[in-house]
This record gives sequence, C-alpha cells and structure tokens, in this order.
Amino acid sequence: MKKTLSALLACISSASLFAQTHADVDAAVNKFQNFYNHKQTDSIYAMLSDRSKGLMPLEKTRQTFTQLGSQLGDVQSYQFKKEENGASFYKMVFAKATLSLIVSLNKENKLEAFRFNPYSEDTVTTLREKSNVVLQAKGGNIYGTLMMPQTGGKIPVVLLIAGSGPTDRSGNSRDGSLNTNAYKQLADSLYDAGIATLRYDKRGVGESAEAVTIEDSISFEDMVNDAVGFVKKLKGDARFSKVIIAGHSEGSLVGMVAARKEPAAAFISISGIADRADKVIEKQLR
Repeated sequence: MKKTLSALLACISSASLFAQTHADVDAAVNKFQNFYNHKQTDSIYAMLSDRSKGLMPLEKTRQTFTQLGSQLGDVQSYQFKKEENGASFYKMVFAKATLSLIVSLNKENKLEAFRFNPYSEDTVTTLREKSNVVLQAKGGNIYGTLMMPQTGGKIPVVLLIAGSGPTDRSGNSRDGSLNTNAYKQLADSLYDAGIATLRYDKRGVGESAEAVTIEDSISFEDMVNDAVGFVKKLKGDARFSKVIIAGHSEGSLVGMVAARKEPAAAFISISGIADRADKVIEKQLR
C-alpha cells in the first residue's frame, strides 16, 4: 500500500494553490468518493487539472485507483478538518485504513493538489462533529451520517429523507449524473443553526448498497419502514429534545407516511407532490 500511495503522492502533488470555497472543495471530495466507490476511474481523471493529468496519465490513473481500491476498500466517510495555506484537509475513512486527504482546486475547480498522507489526529482540529449511524433493517443495514452540534444541552434533530432515484445521503446519484450535495449543504446550514441532522443512503445506494440486490425489489413500504426505524432510533436518543422529519420529493411522501406510523414533533415537505400519487405516476408514464 505504501508503494501505491507514494506513487500517487508523487504524481498529484501541490503546486500553486488558488482561492477556493469550502463548498467547492467539499463537492469535489464528494464526487471523488462516489466515483472511487463505483470504480469510475475515468471520471476521477476528468476531475484533474491539466497539470495533474500531465503527471498522472489516464492509464496510470486507472492502475493507481484500481490498486488503491483493492488495498483500501471503499471510502466509508470523510470529514473536513481544517484549511491551511490554501489547501483543505480531510479525514478519509476507507474500509481498511484511515488517511489524511489534502485537496486544492485551481481556478477552474479542477484538482490541482489531491494527495493522501498517513492520518494523525494530532495534526488536525475537528470543526464539525459527525458520526456514522447504522439501522439494522430487513434485507440489510442502512447507513447514515449524524451531524451533532456541541451546544451543551438537548437539541432538535431533523431526519432528512432523500427523493426518488438512486440518491445518496448527500443528494447525489449513484451513477454520478446528479451531484448537487443539496442534503449535505442543508445539514451544514442546520448544524450552523444548532440543529442536528441525520441523513442516510437509500437502499441499493452508497454504503446501503447491500440492502438490496435488484433495485426493482425495493418497495415503498421498505422505504417507509427505514424512515420509521431511524425516527425510533432518534427518539430513543436522550441528546435530542424532539425529532423532525423532512422529506424531499418522493421522500416527502415517505416521510408523511412514516410520521403517521411513528409520530414526530413536526413534518416538513420539500417539493412534495401536490396531487394524488397515482395521478402523478400516471402523468410521469405518459
């Protein structure tokens, strides 16, 4: 593993560092996680700057990340730690190791610096408290991210339920066609307001991929039961003063039904349907 990491460090190293927003860097890291976990090395290559492509040709990119995938396993989570000298530092947890990721973007938001170092908690300062949450559900485990502001007392928590399609906890699609980070940005904003959030990968997506083998086998009832399970888990956590359900698009309907099965303090519909579900489906099929 050290040999492969050394090759990666040598090929994609820091040159001139440009001004970058945290949102832009976070979006790039999220894209990398999605492409890396789905073995889309050509898409990772497309994220590189021209200079980095010159140092890391396509074939070498394929070989490097294929080997990394074999040695490290999938990326399970990442956590922003700090920004220093124009570069952003992340704690990146793989299935078989934890590494520090240092990222810098150029003016076109391409990866100018993207390198891994051995991880040490002494070298970074935690800015946001995150933890993984696992729901043991029928068919397999459902994985989510809890963002917990440190306020010293009980706080409200919002369960974020994703919309239709193969959508992960951050609001991005499994195939990389949708990369909005909408749910992650919403969670960040609520965190800043002192409100905790729990968002999770749907069945068949991200870390919850093993919860289903055939997408067509996912039923609406399964999605409702997953939401109900998370609501129960949150209601049983003494750190929270109340549990709120917020569902987006299809997630709005899922959350609505879940709230009837397991009452929450409040329900928020984000771009939910305004007509009967059967009528909406009929229109979509035309």
